[in-house]
Amino acid sequence: MLSKEAAFDMQLLQKILPRIQGSNSSVKKALLQLMQVTQDRSLPITEYMDDASKLYLSQEALAASKYPQSARKIAFMLRRLEQDGFTSYWLS
Repeated sequence: MLSKEAAFDMQLLQKILPRIQGSNSSVKKALLQLMQVTQDRSLPITEYMDDASKLYLSQEALAASKYPQSARKIAFMLRRLEQDGFTSYWLS
């Protein structure tokens, strides 16, 4: 069986993240709040609202997250939002 952390990571990845998409600041704020959950620590969200590149450029930090699969997907979604102006779980 899976650990509680692995099961929650899968549920976050499969059930929550697919519902997040868009191009506005509320989408970015939601992704940053979820990133806090995956990393099990507080993040300066207002600071990252302008530039979240520190979060998605550090692969080591993502791998060390409490929920690493979800953290990687959130990082990808944040990068797409900042670079393309739109994000969706389904974009690859």
